[in-house]
Amino acid sequence: MPTRSDPERGSGATREKILDVAEQLIARHGMEGFQLKEVAARVGIRPPSIFAHFSGRDAIAEEVSDRLMERIAEQFDDDHSGRPSEVLCRWIRNVVRYLAENPAHIRLLLRDMGQVGFPQIHECPDSLELFDQIRTEFEALVKRGESEGEFRSVRIPALIAQILGACISNLVWGGWDDEGNPIPGVSVSVIERETQELALGFVLAAGYEADGRADTLAS
Repeated sequence: MPTRSDPERGSGATREKILDVAEQLIARHGMEGFQLKEVAARVGIRPPSIFAHFSGRDAIAEEVSDRLMERIAEQFDDDHSGRPSEVLCRWIRNVVRYLAENPAHIRLLLRDMGQVGFPQIHECPDSLELFDQIRTEFEALVKRGESEGEFRSVRIPALIAQILGACISNLVWGGWDDEGNPIPGVSVSVIERETQELALGFVLAAGYEADGRADTLAS
């Protein structure tokens, strides 16, 4: 997977802490409430020291976005063993669980999904390359599903958008506390199942509906 390696971007524990704190603040306040002075205060440095690591607020948000896409891409592993529907359900389960634990990334996705030509994660080459990697994994899986008669032909971007949209909307509607944690009672397992069923309904070929239920495939 592509990673940021530009030496001018700085490195070290302080830089990573800045990114961690930025994610926490985005989770709590959203992008509009994400301020450098609060990042600096939580990291324990003076605000000007941030510029030793990043050129500014947008640069921090850009790298947080790259982190997001890199970690999302990791949920769509290249292990295609098992029926295509089983692989798809596993990927969805991974994504739901990951996003449930990372509300800052949900907020970033919500921001970018509102832009024309999603994903425009700050139009970062690394992020777009990672999205292409995700699309390639889906294309291979759907192609195999078609050849085995389990899947019908679908538009890959539509399938990915459907999965992410279902995950995000269900998690957001569940609600978050002031620290960006899910409100008790939000059932991640229910969101997993509902997202799996939605995706399977979209991609399964005729004749597979009866034995292609997510609750049996995802166990």
